[in-house]
Amino acid sequence: MPATRTLPSIEVDQAKCLSPMNCGKCLHVCPDVVLISVPKYNEKFRECSNDDFTISVHNRPACTGCMKCVEVCPVDCIKIEYEQAVATA
Repeated sequence: MPATRTLPSIEVDQAKCLSPMNCGKCLHVCPDVVLISVPKYNEKFRECSNDDFTISVHNRPACTGCMKCVEVCPVDCIKIEYEQAVATA
């Protein structure tokens, strides 16, 4: 029976994040473009300051669990967890 790959749970604590426009280390280090920067407000023609952006999980299935984004984050706001596999006999 082939092994199945479980998708990770990826959480970004937006209250702790420095703003992707001010930091962005997680965006630059991710080899699979899992995280993206998006505006906090969705208003047409609204000018956004650097603090008006947030990190969003864009492509969770592409995450390989390399943990590079977690390691590079200066404020420890990204958590990646996998479900515990249940052993069956």
